[in-house]
Amino acid sequence: MHKNQTALSFLFNTAKPFKFYLGLHVFVVLYNAIDIALWPYASKLLIDKIAATPRESVIAEVWPFAVFLIFVTAISNIIWHFSDYAWAKITPLMRKKLLLNQWNT
Repeated sequence: MHKNQTALSFLFNTAKPFKFYLGLHVFVVLYNAIDIALWPYASKLLIDKIAATPRESVIAEVWPFAVFLIFVTAISNIIWHFSDYAWAKITPLMRKKLLLNQWNT
């Protein structure tokens, strides 16, 4: 870090080449926060639907909602794999850049 450079500007300059991977990670974290926040409500809706539906037609009435929940869960797991990929790519490159910047001052 140069003497006239603030810590925040140093971090932004160091992270600039990795903005795609950092953006991908931010997207994953936001998606996961929304997913976690909505699960209790989605479960409530599913249980309410099951309770309000006559026994004979529960499967016919509930399966689209259940399939949607399964789909959202699968997408969440796939998205976490993208986050893992982003961190696997960014960590060694950013560490190298930070070490080179440290020795170039």
